[in-house]
Amino acid sequence: MPQINLIQEQRLAVRHQERQVRVVLMAICGIGVVSFLTAGYFTFETVRYTLRMGDLQNQKRKLEPVMKTVQQNEDLISSLNVRTQTLESADKDTSRWTSILTHLSSNTPDGVFLSDFKSSQSDPKSGISLGLTGMSVDQNRVGQFIMRLEAAKDLEGVALRYTQEKVGPNNRSTQFELAASVAGTAPKETEATEKKDDQAVKS
Repeated sequence: MPQINLIQEQRLAVRHQERQVRVVLMAICGIGVVSFLTAGYFTFETVRYTLRMGDLQNQKRKLEPVMKTVQQNEDLISSLNVRTQTLESADKDTSRWTSILTHLSSNTPDGVFLSDFKSSQSDPKSGISLGLTGMSVDQNRVGQFIMRLEAAKDLEGVALRYTQEKVGPNNRSTQFELAASVAGTAPKETEATEKKDDQAVKS
């Protein structure tokens, strides 16, 4: 009957188990070291960013007076811009009306006399309208006046509202009323709509 050395096999099995235990222990130690290093790294980064945040907050507190001054200056500039726009608009309106009055004074035909000159704006979406009332020695001069008004760069849409002949004891005269729009006073949206309507009518 052959003899089997069981002691040798047991020793080999024990050595194999010991090696497995050592591998597991080394793996556990490696994981522990990596975990420790990772925890240390994140702890260090947390502390570093906390200190950085503190520095930024200190800088913010130091810059708050400067930021407040900048904001005040921006508010002042915004207020001045509004005033500047108002002054520019007023200057533009003054120049426009000066041009209209100058045109009337130099282009009103002889024998035509204005008795009323008024402007109005009934709707904010429409431009400023101008009404002219007066007397003329005849109808022809009213027509000449209309043509001269149409040549004014600051007037548009000149139209005759009515004429009425007046008979006096010594002569005859024609009473008239004209209407026009002041150019550039209508909102841009209204002007664009009117142009589209005109193009649609022409097509």
